[in-house]
Amino acid sequence: MQKNISTIVTKAKSAASNAKTAAVVGSTALMAMPGFAFAAGGGDFDGGEIVSKVVTYTAIGVTILAAFALGRWTLRALGLIGGK
Repeated sequence: MQKNISTIVTKAKSAASNAKTAAVVGSTALMAMPGFAFAAGGGDFDGGEIVSKVVTYTAIGVTILAAFALGRWTLRALGLIGGK
C-alpha cells in the first residue's frame, strides 16, 4: 500500500513539474515573438537607447561596488574592522 501511494505522489509531482516547464517554455516563446517583445509597432525602435541605459546602469553598479570596496579597505586600514 505504501509503495502505491509513493508512486502516485511521485507521478503527480512529475506531472506538475512537466506542466510548469511547458508553461514557462510557452510563455517564453510567446514573449520572444517580435509583436510581444517590442511595444512600438513601427520602425521607430531605437536600440541605442537601450544600450545606453545598460551602460549607464552598469557604470552605476560598478561605482557602488568600488565605493564599498574602498570603504571596506579604509576601515581595515584604520583598524576598525578585521581585528587581529
